[in-house]
Amino acid sequence: MGLVRWLWEVGRGDVASVGGKGANLGEISKLVRIPPGFVVVADALNAFLERTGLKRRIVDLFAAP
Repeated sequence: MGLVRWLWEVGRGDVASVGGKGANLGEISKLVRIPPGFVVVADALNAFLERTGLKRRIVDLFAAP
């Protein structure tokens, strides 16, 4: 699965990967016409933090006294 998902592809069962707002927008898109949209999945943020080294820096900041 990619790092971006179309709203019409997501729903209640996708909260863990797209968050509550993304999942709810997906549900709404099935009921009423809304402009096309997408959500960035949580794995995209995690990949960004890992690849840029920011995850380690954030962990270190919170571990500092």
